[in-house]
Amino acid sequence: MRSLLPTKNPTVSSPTSNTLDDEQDEVIREAALLLLRLLFVQCQTQLESLSQELEILKSMPALPPTHARPLPAEEERRRKEKELDDQMWKLDLNANANDVPLLDSSGKVGRVSI
Repeated sequence: MRSLLPTKNPTVSSPTSNTLDDEQDEVIREAALLLLRLLFVQCQTQLESLSQELEILKSMPALPPTHARPLPAEEERRRKEKELDDQMWKLDLNANANDVPLLDSSGKVGRVSI
């Protein structure tokens, strides 16, 4: 806080400069006390809020247990859906049906998949 106040000139020393230093110290002390009070009130408020949240969570009904692993039928259904979805987006589904390579040895197109 002292860094926020103007610096004192060391060359000037008079009885009035000592009283100004004392006044600055008193202002800094009061500001520090006010800041500490503010922080204390904020902490108290947050603690009260946390205790209220804890009470709400304690009164909440328990969640039903979840299955760690889906049933085999559900897992099989999801696998089939994924397989069908993957096949929908493939352009060369019949690539394995035809054993004709895409390019021959000279680089010409051997088959066209539509």
